[in-house]
Amino acid sequence: MKEIIENFGLNSTFWVQLINFSVLMLIFVKWGLKPIQRIIKERQKHAQKLLNLENEWQEKLAELEKEYNHKIAEAEDKASKIVAEAKKYAEALKNRIGDELYKYKQEETTKFNKYLEAKKAEFKSELQNQIVNDFKKALGEVLQENPDLAEKITTALIDKMSVMDNE
Repeated sequence: MKEIIENFGLNSTFWVQLINFSVLMLIFVKWGLKPIQRIIKERQKHAQKLLNLENEWQEKLAELEKEYNHKIAEAEDKASKIVAEAKKYAEALKNRIGDELYKYKQEETTKFNKYLEAKKAEFKSELQNQIVNDFKKALGEVLQENPDLAEKITTALIDKMSVMDNE
């Protein structure tokens, strides 16, 4: 066996180095590898916690977005209802004002027509008085000069007055 060992060039240094390497491996495994594995496991746990937190936050964010969109939709719905109500109110106000303006116009037209009738009657009365005065004056002159002509004028004047009454 010594020959085999010598053939392979194995000497005592090799055995010492092999034992030294084995001891170092045992030390590394016991105090180096296990703590490293423990640290790796802790980091993996921490990374998993972070992933879980991220998923949780994503879910909360999705819920908040959903709630936000719901509130926006509610606000838009309320706004459209308010706009529709305002349009109804404006239309009703427009109709009411239109009705009031129509009534006011009718009242004012009636008042104006009454005023015109009163002025027409006043003018007619003044005109009749003037005609009567002119007629009296002309009749006085005609009667003094020609009694037949006075009768003709009186008839024509009465006819004229009856035409004016019909207007």
